[in-house]
Amino acid sequence: MLKKVLTFILILIGLMTISSFAYKYDKTNAEVVPFVKAIEKNNSSLPEVSTEKMCNDIIISLLFTHTQRAVDNFYSKYLKEIPGVDPHYDKVLSIERIGGESRHYFLIKVETMPYIGPHITVGRDHITFRLNALGEVTLEKFEHIESSKILPLRYPDIIKNWPPQ
Repeated sequence: MLKKVLTFILILIGLMTISSFAYKYDKTNAEVVPFVKAIEKNNSSLPEVSTEKMCNDIIISLLFTHTQRAVDNFYSKYLKEIPGVDPHYDKVLSIERIGGESRHYFLIKVETMPYIGPHITVGRDHITFRLNALGEVTLEKFEHIESSKILPLRYPDIIKNWPPQ
């Protein structure tokens, strides 16, 4: 019985502690505001991101699974472990409209730097995707630009055939 009462008291204290973190005192207006509102107010002072940077990030995000799949297919011939792709290190190199102004078909070329483990880069690659008006993405071209010289030294046990051709 004592164990149940102590457990109940601890849970009650925990809930009161958690609920107190849900609010923040706003000194400028001398009021208590929900924590989410406090975060929204503070974010207004963040520097604005350019439209070009946001468009780059959106395209990289939309192509992320396709980029990872292309990297998987390419590096599976050379490594026993498939490298990861991090959108923070990817960038759009070019976007080309195919078929004229009124057509919604594009070739999008991105650069990625796949990694193993704690972000040990395995190489630098340029991947070109074809995007059609329905949003369907197909791999057009995979170009391996550069191979890591550190990888065979750091991870010799995952190498099948290095460097990639």
